[in-house]
Amino acid sequence: MESKNILILGYFGHITNQLDGQTIKTRNIYTLLKTKYSNDKVYWFDTQELQSRKSSYFKLVRKLLQCDVLVYLPGQNNLKKFGPIIHYLKLIKSFEIIHIAVGGWLYDFLCTNNQYSKYLSEYKAVLIENKPVIENIRHDFNKINALYIPNFRIHDFTPSFPPERSSSKTNLNIVFMARISMAKGIDVLFRIASKIKMNSVINQKINIDFFGPIQTNDDKAYLHNQIMQIPFADYKGILSPDEIYLNLSKYDVLILPTRYHGEGFPGSIVDAYISGIPVIVSNWKHLPEFVEHGKTGFIFDSEEELFEQIITLLSDRHLLSQMKRNAYEKSKEYSHEVAWDILKPYIEK
Repeated sequence: MESKNILILGYFGHITNQLDGQTIKTRNIYTLLKTKYSNDKVYWFDTQELQSRKSSYFKLVRKLLQCDVLVYLPGQNNLKKFGPIIHYLKLIKSFEIIHIAVGGWLYDFLCTNNQYSKYLSEYKAVLIENKPVIENIRHDFNKINALYIPNFRIHDFTPSFPPERSSSKTNLNIVFMARISMAKGIDVLFRIASKIKMNSVINQKINIDFFGPIQTNDDKAYLHNQIMQIPFADYKGILSPDEIYLNLSKYDVLILPTRYHGEGFPGSIVDAYISGIPVIVSNWKHLPEFVEHGKTGFIFDSEEELFEQIITLLSDRHLLSQMKRNAYEKSKEYSHEVAWDILKPYIEK
């Protein structure tokens, strides 16, 4: 294995230090491989460079021609642009390709861009975090070697579980951690917050904090306006990867009311589980695959259901305590050891 040069190609976001699901997953893959192989055999290319430096295209081609194994984590635009280029470079220098999907969009993409299925059928493996997507690709594009790999984190965090306290003496601390955008459902959570505000019985027992990069100026204006109106809501900025688990563990539940079109397996769900807190998520795309309703969290179909689920956790501290322990146990399914056992054979054989 020491003779193989491994290139990780994806959106690392190093230029602007962008932190989101795509960049964190790409960096985690790089870190995982660096722990397994010598430093001079594992190298990376950040596709964010291509947005600012045209000379980076030559740098990328040179690195592709030097590698023996390409670990490729493209977004949709990247796959459209570089899929054909990588295909032709592979004809010049026969390197192996392992495609690791980011998000849950790949099957839909192939249905509308069928010509790319030819490129992916030449890859050694296409590793996907959503099992229904794998089944659909195997059915409709059976030449593609589609396989499962979980979204994962590299960490050594263990949450503490303090004794249960009476619900009458304890607030429910809610956290939202994702991109601050309408697509991720911040408007849904603020409408719920407005409903809570009008309820004199519970409005002193709920806290809601928001973490994450703000996507647009419109989102920033909306967030600021809403927080001014909700006394128990606050925006706390962006957490760096080494701050996430300790901070999330201080909350009781993470709520993600997303309707983002490319949603796959949101990393914030994994982060919540590792931190020992359950999640409440919208019944959207592939999210129900990762939440055991009533055990590691709740899935809601309507805002009325979301409100009721919040009230349930506020009033039933025993259920909340059990869900926290269940969430942490669930996190073990998404460890880097599990991911490595899947990835290793495709790199080494």
